[in-house]
Amino acid sequence: AALRKFINAQGASRNVVLQEWDKFWAMNKDEFDPIAPRFMGIAQNNATKVTVTNYAEANGCAASVKVVDAHPGNPEMGKRPLRLGANVLLEGEDAATCEVGDKIILLMWGVHE
Repeated sequence: AALRKFINAQGASRNVVLQEWDKFWAMNKDEFDPIAPRFMGIAQNNATKVTVTNYAEANGCAASVKVVDAHPGNPEMGKRPLRLGANVLLEGEDAATCEVGDKIILLMWGVHE
């Protein structure tokens, strides 16, 4: 449907019409954002293990599962499990910017060290 809207927005013309792809991506986002559940993942070949040193003290256990909304803006879409623990996998590029003792913000977790 978003592609059809994008094509119609160009209008009927014999002339070559140049439009930016940003417009199509914005239409596509408007179409799918309200109905797409949110999941997180990283590429396995670039995964880097990071240890959150203050996780166990803050949560009273080594690992746990938290139930969160599948879509933060639409709770009617259901729930999904979010696994939490002291060992976290990050993308290699993100892990390369961290140093021991840094505070990092993990989505839906908060600030950790």
